[in-house]
Amino acid sequence: MPSQPGAQSAEELRARFLQYHHAGDVDAMMSLFYLKGASADMVAGYRCGVPKPDQSVVTSAEVSEITTDRRITSPHTLTPEKLLLLKFRRPKSGTGVVEQFFYVGRSEGRFFLTLPTGELGRQEAILKLKLTRLPGKSDLPVEWPHVFRREHTTGPDRLAIAPREDPMGVLCDLATFIGPELFLLYVLVVSHGQAESGRYESPPLALVDVQIFIEEFRDMLTNDARHEFWIGSTSDRGMLVYDDHGIIYAYGPLGDFERSLVARGLSVGSFQIPAPHAHHFHREYDEVVDRLLARWEWRRAELQPGDGR
Repeated sequence: MPSQPGAQSAEELRARFLQYHHAGDVDAMMSLFYLKGASADMVAGYRCGVPKPDQSVVTSAEVSEITTDRRITSPHTLTPEKLLLLKFRRPKSGTGVVEQFFYVGRSEGRFFLTLPTGELGRQEAILKLKLTRLPGKSDLPVEWPHVFRREHTTGPDRLAIAPREDPMGVLCDLATFIGPELFLLYVLVVSHGQAESGRYESPPLALVDVQIFIEEFRDMLTNDARHEFWIGSTSDRGMLVYDDHGIIYAYGPLGDFERSLVARGLSVGSFQIPAPHAHHFHREYDEVVDRLLARWEWRRAELQPGDGR
């Protein structure tokens, strides 16, 4: 472990990151992050998700300015001033180069990698509704009962999950069981911005990349009904689907999923999507969706039957 956390400069931070990565020293790696103000779940998630030398080979690492497409909207433990931009190869997966970045901030003259605090959305004073019980009645929100159930399908069994709160946190928890390499599928059913409706598939991503992405776009992903959001395993270990009603469908290691949900306070129970109901789209998210789709080189495909039912 280093004698002092962080580094004296952003360049020294970059050098230490590479040193600790090559050594596979997770404790030393975590000393580069400014943890004060981050939730315990966020710290644990980053600890599990930091790049491992047996899984990822660094091809480049540089300190750069924060570009427009990488400006943050979620609270971080320090004010980001720069980026540490990394590129990896993952030889075991057979995929190409994967890009990852961390924000860099300062505290008491030392430089650190910042963490999302995990508080985005909880600080919102204005309630944004995704689904209401009667068309045009925004004062009748659908509140899910915080339960899950097993369902039989024409394929494998799945869990249907109706979380009362923090569905993005539930997704992040479940994603830990289907990694280490993941992909996202952003299904834009109704477009109100510049992007064309369709299915947008991300390049392969590490768990920590997915966590960073969700923290940045948590509010929009949770509260707008123009889309569905999927997290999949590149090795077919499972799939998580957050639909436009706010329901999560989980395919994969169901026992692990169930134990994680119980630990979060959910229980086995029933629920029903009300009829009639209305989906809500919020204009303030139009530019956020455009920024989301500028994040990576997504691969677009046409919508499929059943998308946004």
